[in-house]
Amino acid sequence: MPAVILLMPNKLYSTVEVEDMALRREERAKHQTELIKEYGLPLLCFTLNIAGPVKNSPLIGFAFKTGIELIKERLGDSIVHLERFSANTGCEAFVVSKLSAEELKKLMLEIEDTSPIGRWFDLDVIDISGNKLSRSEPRRCIICGDMAAVCARSRAHSVNELQKTTNAAFAAELCRLLGRLGYDALIREVHLSPKPGLVDEINSGANSDMDIVSFEKSAAAIKPFFVKMADISCQYSSPADLMLLLQDIGKKAEDAMYSATDGVNTHRGAIYSLGLLISAGARLIANGYESGVSLIEGITKHAAELAAFQEIPETECSNGARMRMLYGVGGARAQAMNGFPAVKEALQCYESFSKLDTHVDPWCYALLSAMSLTDDTNALKRGGIYGAEYVKKHASDLLCKGMQLTEADLLAFDDELIRLNISCGGAADTLACAMFLYSLKEFFR
Repeated sequence: MPAVILLMPNKLYSTVEVEDMALRREERAKHQTELIKEYGLPLLCFTLNIAGPVKNSPLIGFAFKTGIELIKERLGDSIVHLERFSANTGCEAFVVSKLSAEELKKLMLEIEDTSPIGRWFDLDVIDISGNKLSRSEPRRCIICGDMAAVCARSRAHSVNELQKTTNAAFAAELCRLLGRLGYDALIREVHLSPKPGLVDEINSGANSDMDIVSFEKSAAAIKPFFVKMADISCQYSSPADLMLLLQDIGKKAEDAMYSATDGVNTHRGAIYSLGLLISAGARLIANGYESGVSLIEGITKHAAELAAFQEIPETECSNGARMRMLYGVGGARAQAMNGFPAVKEALQCYESFSKLDTHVDPWCYALLSAMSLTDDTNALKRGGIYGAEYVKKHASDLLCKGMQLTEADLLAFDDELIRLNISCGGAADTLACAMFLYSLKEFFR
């Protein structure tokens, strides 16, 4: 049984021995030589500077993936070969580029010097003669800012200090990513067109008090609070304590939304649902998750756990609360506590239709799926039980058309919902959540 060490709260990771690292360095050098010989081009070898005997974890893997995306962004079409390796000895990537070694080194130095976690990137460029290009400026210590080589030789900082600094930096970058993906999901959702009864690029649906601009302002106002939700979720292991803090941040996000939209409720439901998924994602990736459990299943399971600890004020008088009492539906909270089944179904629907040559955006099918499955308290408020059931039934009928679904079908449904004054805000929130999970899944693919 391999040795283990506590790297993050409540999680154990396998350690590696000095001999393991030495063996892997030899193997890496041999593979570098083979790739240069095969392609006759400069090679980039990407690894991470991780102190201590633990060289791999979900959070370290996230940092590595971030580096990969930056490399792909900078090098673009110049990449002719890219392969990745991940083991207890750490994460590695080998990139062959058509650029000269000097051009390649310049771009990699830019990444190391400008990325918030670039200090942990080892982006070694090797020319076709097998020589590694050096930095003109020595690297600085991640803790004190002095020369890194001097601190390393004198062992100025303990492994525990280095690990804490590393984890904090990686977690902060993770929180920024989750906040950005949450914001992007809200923007993608509102711009998807046509969306029956909802605000899109064509019209405002059955919503006379809002438009695309108000949704964009709202999303921008909410984004910093998504980052805060992720940040606090990396720090607390108790779901009960964490949920109290998340509810407080959620209320502040709502205040920011209302301030940005002059009092219009554009994203109250999304703050709750997306906030839970973002928080669960941060908690899961920062602290590790069960082997054999997919990222989506892990996040929705953690989000359900958090939702179970939500405190509902006895005096709550929101639209959702009134509709739940009046019609006996669960609404967004029930969806969350059950692990977001409608969100997962919408995501699966999108992934199925994205593989086909459809007449409409595959996300439109995901929206119809959400409309057909969601007990939408907004639709109940606008159309009562009969209006809400009509929405479910017609959305299901359109979904059954499959590849024969057209934009005209969606526009006709839009006209009817505008006539009935029904808008399915809950389905829109479900769609945004599915878009968020898809983007996160793609990032880690």
